[in-house]
Amino acid sequence: MVEETVLDKGPTTRGAAPAGDQLDVSYDIAPDKTAYLAIRHASGALTFHLPVHQTPTRSAGRTAVRFQVLARQRATRGLVGSAIKAILVEVRRVTVDKATSYLLPKLAGSLERALWERAGRKEGWLKVDKDSLGVGTLAAGVPVSPNRTLLFLHGTFSHTAACYGSLAGTPFFDRVRELYDDRIFAFNHFSISRTPEENARMLLQSLPDQVTTFDVITHSRGGLVLRNLVERRKALGPLANRFQLNRAVLVAAPNAGTPLATPQRWQDTVGWFANLLEIFPDNPFTTGAEFVANGLVWIANHAAGDLPGLAAMDGEGDMIAELQRAPGPQADAYAALVS
Repeated sequence: MVEETVLDKGPTTRGAAPAGDQLDVSYDIAPDKTAYLAIRHASGALTFHLPVHQTPTRSAGRTAVRFQVLARQRATRGLVGSAIKAILVEVRRVTVDKATSYLLPKLAGSLERALWERAGRKEGWLKVDKDSLGVGTLAAGVPVSPNRTLLFLHGTFSHTAACYGSLAGTPFFDRVRELYDDRIFAFNHFSISRTPEENARMLLQSLPDQVTTFDVITHSRGGLVLRNLVERRKALGPLANRFQLNRAVLVAAPNAGTPLATPQRWQDTVGWFANLLEIFPDNPFTTGAEFVANGLVWIANHAAGDLPGLAAMDGEGDMIAELQRAPGPQADAYAALVS
């Protein structure tokens, strides 16, 4: 923390009701540093901001950073006052070179594989039934019938048993037996070191060379794997013909990307965590403070990460843009559960 400044709002002109005031502040920082600005608003909320301009100065290689922030000051009963606090934080600049960008996906793949092997899990098709799902010991199994089949696709940092295990304690399997009999499957896939397109390709490569009709339930990033199967058939080539969608339910799918993978929105994610930590000081998020601290360094350095599975969910990235363009899927193919 370099500097902390309390700013008081001046008197408001009679009859005026401004929605906010533009803060425009500049600082000089050391040559090997970058910075972000934390704003404590009058409501008590915290927001984090990157510089809008960085300009070299004539003073020993130092850099002038400029921040422009809208400080919301709308009067609300119960607020203590109208003063806000601006806090400048310097961060040592990190250089992400080509070697790091090349090695990071490989290291992530090795780590993801090792973690799964340690837990006794593998990528690939799984046969799903109530008993094995309930105890988390799903056996390998690939759909062989072309008849209507149910498929589960899990999300980021997850796997089938973790994502869908609670269904074993419900009447779900009894209710769908008439539709699918024993044709219920899942596809376990790496979500950090592989892109949704790579997941989709691996799924197709393991299917028999026939047309199989699927109903699909996806959670989170699993929705993007499905959308690659359905809407990016050209990119997947002839293999795509093995998969035919009947109906799908997408639960909490990041169709517009996710702040976790979108550099322009990471400050929103970190701000959310920071405010949550303050609301619940004895919170269950034991790594929350560390996440906020490291997230701020990540923001300040613009480190895109180069992790394929996460980068594919960048809301400003090519894959999300392609999926969100017309014409989209066939009519009535998708249902969605969202909040």
